Amino acid sequence: MRTRYFLILVALVFLAACSTGSKDSDLEKEIYKGTTGVVVSFFGNNIGDEVFEGEQLNLPIKFENKGAYDVTNSKLVVAAEKGFMNFPGGSNIYQKSGIKLNGKNVFVTFDDFHIEELNLQVNKLSPLSEYHDSLVIVNFCYDYKNMAFTEVCIDTDPHNQRVSDKTCSQIDSIGLSGGQGGPVVINRIETRMLVFDNAIRPQFKIYISNTGKGTVISPNKIDSVCSQDSVGQQTYNSLKLTALDMSGYTLQNFECLPSELVLYRDEDFITCTLKSGISRDKQPYITPLKVELSYGYMDSAAKEIKINKILRV
Repeated sequence: MRTRYFLILVALVFLAACSTGSKDSDLEKEIYKGTTGVVVSFFGNNIGDEVFEGEQLNLPIKFENKGAYDVTNSKLVVAAEKGFMNFPGGSNIYQKSGIKLNGKNVFVTFDDFHIEELNLQVNKLSPLSEYHDSLVIVNFCYDYKNMAFTEVCIDTDPHNQRVSDKTCSQIDSIGLSGGQGGPVVINRIETRMLVFDNAIRPQFKIYISNTGKGTVISPNKIDSVCSQDSVGQQTYNSLKLTALDMSGYTLQNFECLPSELVLYRDEDFITCTLKSGISRDKQPYITPLKVELSYGYMDSAAKEIKINKILRV
């Protein structure tokens, strides 16, 4: 009798674990959705829209990570119009590195944020000016990534030459709608099974696009770009494929072209072919496929501030 109760208890625990695992899996799928990364905004309603010459201006800026990935490497540059507003120390440029923002996960589903409080000294206007519309520009550069998960059929009988039923058949195109938790998204993956004698070599054509309003930059180049140092044109719109995992095969097992992926008009594709063949004697099978991209991103925001002259009678 005790043995029976023990087995029932084990079964209940197993079912509860499976149920929880299913919920976590569903939640993880929801986390890796969306097409937004870090959102930059001026915090507060109408703060600093209108000031008088000679005043001190407080300007809070909010950085909110709405994506699925952590921000650990970042650079902030804020530029006020020279001659009209200065930061403490007299410069019209404010720079800061190392703002960190956590991405979402199965335990934390809210958007992590950081507020940077900026203080500006408003300069005197020309005696001939009653007011001046001045602009503050914010550039925030950060390294980010993209991870896409799907399932593919490794069809070892692409021409249907066998009499027996197949577990699966090659799907020519796999759509990945909804994004993967960042501004750079993988839209779809086209699959082909290339036949070489008694083996097949799976080939994946991965279509990528920038759906955000910002600019894609090479990973680990954010400091140079945000500081407006001299950088080559190849620094912009450049991404790196950092992982391609499939049933025991990794990125090193694939030949990918082009080696340097550059988005043309915010979109492009990369083609990866397995270097070694999979025997056609093996039955077709379904396997998980993971694709990971690394890239930098620059998002910007601007605020117009009206500087009024103090009129004296």
